[in-house]
Amino acid sequence: AKRIEAHLTALRDAGYRTVRPGDLRAFLEERAPLPDKALMLIFEGGRKEAFIRATPVLQRTGFMAVIAVPTRVMDQWGGFYLKRKDIARIVRLPQWQVGSMGHEAVSPVAGPDEPRRRFLTHRGQLETGALESADAFRGRILADYARSDAILTAAAGQPPQIYLYPFGDAGQSPGDDPLAESVNRDAVTRHFPLAFVGAERAFNGPGSDPWSLTRLRVPGDWTAERLLAELAASRPRRTPQTTLGTPHDWSFERQA
Repeated sequence: AKRIEAHLTALRDAGYRTVRPGDLRAFLEERAPLPDKALMLIFEGGRKEAFIRATPVLQRTGFMAVIAVPTRVMDQWGGFYLKRKDIARIVRLPQWQVGSMGHEAVSPVAGPDEPRRRFLTHRGQLETGALESADAFRGRILADYARSDAILTAAAGQPPQIYLYPFGDAGQSPGDDPLAESVNRDAVTRHFPLAFVGAERAFNGPGSDPWSLTRLRVPGDWTAERLLAELAASRPRRTPQTTLGTPHDWSFERQA
């Protein structure tokens, strides 16, 4: 709780202002501008403690956030994860909106070469020993997006606006099934207006693909000063550069 307080207070004092998914969508569709130092906060995983600890800090700083939930955890026993009734309560607060991390998308599927293969990017192994067909793979992926969308819409009374890919699995990595990228792209565009893939770069500028946005995952041991420095490094440069510089001066996509 103290680290969240330090981070969000430093962001506020440095001039950052949080925006909602609808604001980001309007910006990417060239319908409205964003304020300077616009920031979207996302809490991943659907843990109840994130909501409990962060809410008073959001209230004190005047910030808003999205809590991204893998909907399968909402039915687990115990109080570690948010429940459906919690989602209904959260969206009544001006500080919060909810997003999706799929339903079973965070869980592995069985495979022939390794017991834990990624749900969104690998075909599962059937009881016969054969791998899923292309149609079965596509159907499983489409159903997972639809299921998480329906559960969150019913719990919140409004459709979720963002999808956050578990493990950054959008089918763009070496070793992923050849169909994974197109199948996931088809599914996510059917159900969500925005999707976040990467986790190493904070900045998304005009013309960014709404379904392939990047984010910066903040390690728990970062100081507020480190967080501000990382965000500053990702902002567009306002002065010309005469050398190639360092890797920090460039954006990387698919190892290119």
